Amino acid sequence: MNILAFDVAMGPIRIVLKTKEKIFAYTENESNKHMAESLLQHIDDLLKQANITIKEIDVIGVGVGPGSFTGIRIAIATAKGFLCANARIKLCAFTSFEALAYTIEENQPYVAVIKAFSNLFYIYNSKTQSMLCDSLQALQKQTQPTTLVTDEGTKDSLQNISCTIVVSKGDILSVVEQKVRLKEFCELNEISPCYVRASQAELQRAQKESV
Repeated sequence: MNILAFDVAMGPIRIVLKTKEKIFAYTENESNKHMAESLLQHIDDLLKQANITIKEIDVIGVGVGPGSFTGIRIAIATAKGFLCANARIKLCAFTSFEALAYTIEENQPYVAVIKAFSNLFYIYNSKTQSMLCDSLQALQKQTQPTTLVTDEGTKDSLQNISCTIVVSKGDILSVVEQKVRLKEFCELNEISPCYVRASQAELQRAQKESV
């Protein structure tokens, strides 16, 4: 089975291609203003390294957020483009929280945290299965006595949180492979972005309307 997984929500582009023989991976070191072109180019580069074409991909796994609104839209549009060209491909959608928390033991309660913007964080509570975008104060109410899993870019903001903090790179391939084993596929018209919060433009518009 050939699996292509990619995520642009949690920062720089990350792509993993797993074929029957080998795993190929690409991670961009910094954010790119031309994400759409860059994502397609690097997917094409990995396919060439593996000596296969997109028609030979069996499963595509795409990150749907939360995170960069632009990155989420680009990733979903790219996945939809590939599926429109080849309806045989199966599709898996995964959240940024799922990727971060993959290494957490099953049935272990945790809170996943990703820096949003300003003083806000994307927060997922595995006990309540709730997602929100809120302040550090709201996060502190949820973390004890549970495990907190976060990424490298968020950890420094959490130094005053008194609980076990696990820093994760986000294992996008393992998450997709698990979804394949569980047959957690979605149709093309079922995939949707996991924004969690309103966009900054929507927030600004709502603020103007409330004045």
